[in-house]
Amino acid sequence: MVFKWKQNQINLIIDGIMMLVMMVIAGIGLMMKYILVAGYKTEEVYGHHVDLFFAGMDRHEWGTIHLWLSYSLLALLILHIVLHWKLVTGIWLRMIRNKYLRLTLVALFSVLCLFALFGPLFVTPAIHEKTNNSSQHGHFKDQIGIFDSIIPQLKHEDSAVHHVQTSVVAGYMTLTEVAKKNNVPLASLLEFLNIPE
Repeated sequence: MVFKWKQNQINLIIDGIMMLVMMVIAGIGLMMKYILVAGYKTEEVYGHHVDLFFAGMDRHEWGTIHLWLSYSLLALLILHIVLHWKLVTGIWLRMIRNKYLRLTLVALFSVLCLFALFGPLFVTPAIHEKTNNSSQHGHFKDQIGIFDSIIPQLKHEDSAVHHVQTSVVAGYMTLTEVAKKNNVPLASLLEFLNIPE
């Protein structure tokens, strides 16, 4: 009876730790999604391109913590199942009376779990070429679309704006940054694009 009481205490502690780890994993995920946003979204959220840190760590470092916490949760879950093995098997035997159906369902569930865990290691990512002068955060050619479409026109215009080059325009830049980087008056750029100040 004393052993049973101790085992229940251990189970309760493991369950509490699992719950806490799950909440931290979810919290870090939410922070990475909405606060430490990906580089290409910083202008949209913060008004201009910035590098984001929390507690001295950037999004990628928090992602590494997220991954290790996931490994910890998986280990705790396996330990939880081992400690409850008699309960799990007893319920399973009463739930599914047919031996072959039980074995089939266990095999299918095991394959699904293995696929969910290791399947992502075998995916092929979509690859996009970076622009010649893209920053370390990787801005793609389609993010400078407006300047790609007006550069041919700019080169034929007789104004200061014809000096703007796609090689010094990145998708996260504001018009003020584009003007400054290309030594072009902002007023001329706004006038050419027909944008009010």
